[in-house]
Formats: sequence, C-alpha cells, structure tokens
Amino acid sequence: MKRLNLIFVASYFSVIVLSCSVTRLDVGTSDIEVAVPEIDEHALIERGIINAVKKARQMTDLVFSPLKPIEGNVSVYEPGETYKGLIYSSVKEIGSYVGTRVSFHTFMTAIHNPRSLIYTEKINEPPYHGTNCRAYYGTVCSGLVSYALGLTPEFISGDFPKSELMREVVILDSICVADVLWCKGHVGIITNIEKEDNTITAVEVSEAAQTGCRRQRFSKDYFFNELMSSKFEKVYRYKRINENQNYYPAPQFVAVMDEVPVAFTYNKDLCVNKGDQSCYLINEEVVINTFRDYDFIDIYRNGELFMRDSAHTDDVILNSLPYGLYSARLFWSDGASEETNWIVVDYSVRPCPGENKVFFSSKNARPYSFFFTTVDGSRVSPKTEWTVHSFDEKEIKQGFIEIPEDKINKDCKYFIISFDTDYGIVSVLPQAWKD
Repeated sequence: MKRLNLIFVASYFSVIVLSCSVTRLDVGTSDIEVAVPEIDEHALIERGIINAVKKARQMTDLVFSPLKPIEGNVSVYEPGETYKGLIYSSVKEIGSYVGTRVSFHTFMTAIHNPRSLIYTEKINEPPYHGTNCRAYYGTVCSGLVSYALGLTPEFISGDFPKSELMREVVILDSICVADVLWCKGHVGIITNIEKEDNTITAVEVSEAAQTGCRRQRFSKDYFFNELMSSKFEKVYRYKRINENQNYYPAPQFVAVMDEVPVAFTYNKDLCVNKGDQSCYLINEEVVINTFRDYDFIDIYRNGELFMRDSAHTDDVILNSLPYGLYSARLFWSDGASEETNWIVVDYSVRPCPGENKVFFSSKNARPYSFFFTTVDGSRVSPKTEWTVHSFDEKEIKQGFIEIPEDKINKDCKYFIISFDTDYGIVSVLPQAWKD
C-alpha cells in the first residue's frame, strides 16, 4: 500500500521556477530580443498552499507559559502551566489579533512581561463593550483562517459563503489542503490530507475554538460522516491561493514543519506594556515596565535621543508622545539593558455623513481599511455584501473614502479605520458614524 501525506509531497520542496519567452522588439533599424519571465502558476499555487499550512500551524503549535493568570473564554490560563495554541479571544473592539495584526514577537514578549496588558487589561469590562472576549491578545476562527490564507483585511465567518474570492467545493472527495470548512458562525481550514492509493484515509483540521487554536486529525469516516454533517456544512476554496506568497517564519517562538527552532533571549530589564515592537495611537498612554535598579533611562525617537529620565521606583509613564518610532534603554553604573521598541501612530479620522464620506490621514502610517461596526467592534455583513473595504491608492492620496448610499450599513452606527505600520496594523476604536 502506498501512503501519501499531501503536506510532504516532493513538490513541497520545489521553488518557483521562472521560464522565459523571447519577445522581439523593433527599434529603428535593429531588432532586440528580450527574455520575458513567465511565472510558473502551478508553483505559485503550491507555495500558496504550503504557506497556508505553515501559518495555520504557527497559530496551533505556539507554546507559551503565562507568568500570571490570563482569563480565557472557557477557563483561566494558569501561571507556570504550558499551553499549546494561541489564545482564543475576540479582540474586535481593539483589533489586536495575533497573526494578522500583531506579530508573534509582540505577543510572546507581552507574555514574558508580568505587567503587560495581557495580564492587566480586562477587555470584557468597561470602558470596553466587548462580548466573547477576555484576553487583550488573541484570535478567533476567522482570524486563524484569514491569516493562513493571507486574506487582507480579515474575513469574518459570514464573509466566506458570500465572497467572490471563494468557490464552493461540491464534491467532498475532491477536497484539498487549504480548503475552508464552514458553518454559520464558524470556520476551520484543512491543513493535511493523508491518502493510500489515492484514497483519502485521514484529514487534519486546524481551527480556533473557545479553548484556543488547535489542529486535529480525523479518520476519513469520521470526517465525512460526522464532522461534515454535525459541525461543518460546506467547503470553500480560495480562488487566489496563488497570491498567498507572504510567509514570515518565527522559529524563535514557533518552528513549524521543516523549520529549526532558534533560541530567543527575552529582555528581563524592561518592556513596554503592550510587548516589544508594539503600536500605540497618538495620545495613548505608553507605559515602560522596568524590572531592575538603574540610574537613568534614555528614550530615543526616530533614532535620536528624545529624553533622559532619572531612575523610577515604578513604571515610566509617558503621555502625549509625538508620533514616531521609539526605543528605550536602562543604564546603570557598569552596564546597560537591551532596547524595548514601539511606534506611536499619528492619525486623523473625521466622518462627514452628510456627504457620505470619511476623511482620514496619518503622518507615519499607511491607511489600511474601513468597515462599519457596532460599538463593540462587531461587523455584521450588510445585505449589500460590502463588508471590509481596503483603501486603494486613489483614496489614500485624496484622503477620504466616499461611501455609496446603498452601501451604508444602517445596523452598524460606528466604523473602524485601521493603519498599517512597521510593527503591525493598529485600529482606531469604533467611531460614531453620526453624532
């Protein structure tokens, strides 16, 4: 019997091969032959599928040990215990989704900072309005799948059956790795298929559930006769999997498949309270947590010394920082710490409902997306199917988005605008569409 695990087929190790065709240009009295690369589309699809699997496994295989209790949706993540799989938390109001918006570096350095927001901030309590959320950082089912497939901006589960980017897989025997499993309110993704003599014998499914991100192997019989009848309803295939070419290994925190783990030394001297390389909006309080005695702290803005402060017994709290890229170091008589880093993002957002426009700008970040929402950040797909809107170059240049009347979601009286930075994507809290 020949056993074939589809993740590890030989083509997994292939690279994108560029072949060349020759185009003859007539320039005056002479001809010039120019070799024009032709992209191997099959290789792009192959690589897109492999990237989807790797990214999904980053979410399901990440291992962490809390320093303090973290309240999860089902139970508490206890200090000293080791957990596998990213935390499940609907962080839609603040947009701090790990993977799509927050790096593994930022998340893991927050986990290793005992005074970080993941331990101190309760996003299910006032002044927040969230539901189905607890931890400051996390993801949900659609966040995991969006990250795996490279969907930007992220989908919610209701988008998959409506999107033109998806097509339904009607014949279940023809499922492929990276296909999306869907039911109302939930999605998962196929991350492995095992075969014997070209017949499916087992299927691996990766998903974000209330207990966290996980992947599970199901026998063929259970997958087809139980899972696809009692839990999931339909299968969808991403039409543009060939565009899923961005994958950023993070072997310091989670090594998947062929990757070799890399040792990482956490900064035990200081860290900003969102985690290293994190994003703050202008006028948002920045807290530098310090963990040792020191003589003074230097804070740098855009590579130049911005301020020097004497030693504090408590955290260093910074208010009203101007926008820019920041770092900080502690100094003592015979040494200095490593840096902690963050960015303060300038932004301006102004709705003009009378003209069906929203104006936006930033001096140090790229406008990223817009969507209507409720006050807690929930995005309900409007009947017009106009869900998340990615800003195009024209809109970014003109500094506003014009929303057709029939695209305004009357059920969502708020909106969220996000900005892309060197350290991730940051969202402005829900803004009222009308006063």
